[in-house]
Amino acid sequence: MAAITFTEIMNCYPDNKMVYDHIKRDCGKLIPFVGAGLSVPCYPLWPKALKELAEQVAVPETKSDILDMVEGENPQLLEAAQALEDYWGRRGMADHLLEFYCQNPGA
Repeated sequence: MAAITFTEIMNCYPDNKMVYDHIKRDCGKLIPFVGAGLSVPCYPLWPKALKELAEQVAVPETKSDILDMVEGENPQLLEAAQALEDYWGRRGMADHLLEFYCQNPGA
């Protein structure tokens, strides 16, 4: 497959040139949003992170419930994350996530 040129990209959609010009003009003010797949080579995926965070829960029943959400046949990852936040509080959850991802780059 041949590489696509910049001009071909600009011509793929009528607004591409306008969007490109805005990006160039406002580059210093932009915060890019990229899909979650970009971080896959750098950080553990969400199920692994939630499982490892759940392992830190001190209350056995709560830990078991959260692990069931993560490891069940139909994983309930958002519910597991919410249960962890409910357990630790918003600040505690943020602290645990920061610690987890700082200790697990490239995992």
